[in-house]
Amino acid sequence: VTCTDSSCPETPRAPPNTKPRLNTTTSTDYNATAMAPIDDAIKDLKSRNLGKHFTLREVAKKYKVNYLTLRRRWRGVTAS
Repeated sequence: VTCTDSSCPETPRAPPNTKPRLNTTTSTDYNATAMAPIDDAIKDLKSRNLGKHFTLREVAKKYKVNYLTLRRRWRGVTAS
C-alpha cells in the first residue's frame, strides 16, 4: 500500500547521535600504515651489534613511535 497523504508514518531514520560506521577497509589500511614505523624500529633493534650501547628510548624517538609500545613489542609482551 502506497501512502501519499500526511497521515502516513515517516520512514524510520537513525537517531541523530548515531556515529557513522567505521569503514573496515580504511581502518585496516590505516593500521597497516601505522604499524610500519614500529616494525622498522624492531628490525633496527634486531640488526644492532650486541656490544653496541643503545637505548629503546633513542630508537623510539628515531622512528617516532611510542616508547612503551616499542618496549612491549621488543620484549614480546602480548595484551592480556
